[in-house]
Amino acid sequence: MIPFKTIPKGTQIYTWINEETGENFHIHTPKLRDWIAKQDLHGKLEILQTRVHEEIAADFMRVNSVSPERIVQLATEAMLGKRKLDPIIFCERGTYTNGEPDVMLVDGHHRYMIFAIAKIPMIPCYVLKPRQWMPFRVIDAPDLNIEQLARIPLIERNY
Repeated sequence: MIPFKTIPKGTQIYTWINEETGENFHIHTPKLRDWIAKQDLHGKLEILQTRVHEEIAADFMRVNSVSPERIVQLATEAMLGKRKLDPIIFCERGTYTNGEPDVMLVDGHHRYMIFAIAKIPMIPCYVLKPRQWMPFRVIDAPDLNIEQLARIPLIERNY
């Protein structure tokens, strides 16, 4: 786990808040992406496909998880061949609902939105087990509630 005080200001940190308990999960996404890239080089991670749901994408806009400007930027760069859209990253929480693992979309909200807008039904993804992502969990970060998180501008989410 990574102590919050060791992370430089401006570093991208993903935050998920359990709506029932208020528990916060903070994940150092740049380090997680670097780890995935190394695993991928050696064929250690499987790229899966997950269904894109328009209602989930709409929720990203509602809770301020995505920026329309960033969606346009990424989509334009991808269409012009300047950028490859990497698979999105899900992290299993270690709990199950109806026999399916509960997951957090840790990285890829904007890419998910691009697929939803383009009506592409499936998106490539990684699904990481807790043992894989837990080393990138940030500890001692200030806890937030959902309303507080939604009010923080996307570019300032390393509070």
